[in-house]
Amino acid sequence: MKVAILNHPFTDFYSSPKRMNCGALYYLGEIVKPHTYCAFDLVRNKKKEIRIPNSLRYLSEYTASDKTNYSFFQKYYKFGDAGLLDPDKFVAEEFDCVLVTTFAFCYFEGLKELIEYIRKFYRKPIIVGGSGVSSNPGYYLDNLDIDFAVKGPAELSLCKILDSIEEGREVDYKGVFSKEKRTASDNCADYSFKPYVFLRGDTLMLQLTRGCPKDCAYCSIKLNSGDVYRKSPTDLLESALQTRRLDGAKVYRINFEDDNLTYDWEYFENVMEILKKNVGSFTFSFENGVDFTTLDERKIYKLIESGISQWNLSLTSVNYDTLKNSKRNYILELYDSIMNIIEKYNLPVITYFISGLIGDKSDNILATILYLAGKRTALGISSFYPVPNTKAVLGLKEEIVPELAKGSSFYKWGDVSTKKLITLFMLSRFVNSIKTVTVKEWMDFSVKIFKKNADFYITGAMSDKTALSKTGILVSIINEDIYYCCKVGEEYIFRKRDLDDQIIKRFFFSIKNDIIIKNSGGEVISGEIWSGLWEKAYRS
Repeated sequence: MKVAILNHPFTDFYSSPKRMNCGALYYLGEIVKPHTYCAFDLVRNKKKEIRIPNSLRYLSEYTASDKTNYSFFQKYYKFGDAGLLDPDKFVAEEFDCVLVTTFAFCYFEGLKELIEYIRKFYRKPIIVGGSGVSSNPGYYLDNLDIDFAVKGPAELSLCKILDSIEEGREVDYKGVFSKEKRTASDNCADYSFKPYVFLRGDTLMLQLTRGCPKDCAYCSIKLNSGDVYRKSPTDLLESALQTRRLDGAKVYRINFEDDNLTYDWEYFENVMEILKKNVGSFTFSFENGVDFTTLDERKIYKLIESGISQWNLSLTSVNYDTLKNSKRNYILELYDSIMNIIEKYNLPVITYFISGLIGDKSDNILATILYLAGKRTALGISSFYPVPNTKAVLGLKEEIVPELAKGSSFYKWGDVSTKKLITLFMLSRFVNSIKTVTVKEWMDFSVKIFKKNADFYITGAMSDKTALSKTGILVSIINEDIYYCCKVGEEYIFRKRDLDDQIIKRFFFSIKNDIIIKNSGGEVISGEIWSGLWEKAYRS
C-alpha cells in the first residue's frame, strides 16, 4: 500500500523551529512500514505576510510599528502553503491513502485549507492524527471531509488502519474515529515506540519519552500520549544515532523535545552516556522546559558538566491558589532553592509562566512578573490557550474556536481581559529588555531626548535597535508608562501605549519602590541609574 504523509500550513504572528520541522513526516513513515510512503513537507521555510483574520481584528490596535525590542507583534504570517502540492504529480503517484499530521487544535484552519484543496483532485481515504486531533477527534470529523481521525499514539492503530483499508475490511479499532463510528480511545494501552531523532545541520532534535503521570489541569499530554510515563529503549537511540552520519569534528546542539525527560534520572544518565559515545562534542537544552521539581544540586551540577547550554524552567505562577487549581503541586520555595543553585553558574535561564488561566487574576500574574524581575532569569510569558477536553476547560461554557485558542490571540477565556493580557505580556518583554543591558552599558549610554506635546523624540542617525530600546526604557520608567518607538521623517518618536492603567501604575510603583530588577549577569539595576541618565538626557 502506498501512503502520502503530509503536514499542513498554519497562520500566526510567529513560528518556531519545532513548528517548521518536517521530522514528524519521516517518523510516521517508519511507523507505517512495511507499507511504502512519500513525505510532502508543505511548510518548509515558506513564510508570507497576510492580513490579520477578522476573528482577531481586535488585536490590530496593538500592532503599530515599534522599533524597540520590547514591541508587540507587528505582522501576521502564513507559514507553508497547500499549493506546494502539485495536483497532477500527486494524482500520478496513485496513492492509496493520505495521512496528515497536525500538532495543535488552534491551527485547525490551516488543516482545513489543505483538506479542501486535496479533495478537489483526490477521493481516496484521508486519515488525520496528531496532538490536535487527539484533543477533540469529533470536531475534526464534523468539520472536515476526512475518513478517519486518530486519537492517541500512532503506533497503536495506524498500521492496523492501513491493513484494513488495503484488505477491504472494516476499520474498527480503539482510538480510531470515523463518521460512522465514534469509539473511545485507549491511551493507557501498553505500547512501545522508537526514539524521535531528527538532524538538521548541526542541530539534533530528540524526543525519547512520552506520557505524564502528573495531573496539570491545562496540559494535553495525556490526551495524546496517556498518563503512563514511557521511555524509548536506549539501544534504539544508539542505533538511530549510528545511522545519522554524524561529523566527529562538529559541536552539535541537541534539543530535547521531551516534557519530562528528567523524571527518570537513571534513564536520563544512560541517554547522556549514549550521546557522548555516538555524538561526541555537544551542548544541549530542554526547549519544552525542564521540571525543576526533579532537580537537586547534584543533578544540576551533572547537567552543567554534561553541557547544558540554557535552563528552561516551568513555573506557571507564584500564586499558591493558582498552582493548586492548576494541579501544580509544589511551593515557590522549591523554585527559589533551585534558582539559588543555578544562579551560581553563568548560564542563561528562561522561566516560563502562564498568563490568563481560568480563575486566575491579573494581580497574580503581575506578582509573578515582579518576582521574576528580581531573579537572574528571562521571563517566558505564555498566554493561556484552551485545549479541548483538558481539565482546565471542563467548566467552560463558551465554544473553543481554534483561531481564538492560540496563545498569541490573547483572548479572554477567564477573568483577565484582552487588554490586561496584552499589558502583562508587554511588561514581561519590557523587563526582559532591561535584563539584557549591563550596568556599565547603562552608565555609558548617552542620548538627547526632547519633548513635543505628549511625545518624546530624538533626532539624528540613531537607527540601532538596542539604543532605541534603551531610550524607550528610560522614557518609560521616568514617565511611568510604556512608550513605543516609531520613525517620522528624521525623528524617532516615543509614544505612550494604550495599556491597562491600573496594572501599569502598580508595575512602575513597584519597580521604583520595593522591587529590584536583576539582569542576565546577576547585576541589580537600581533606580539611581534611571534618574541619573534622565538628568543627562532630557532637554526641556
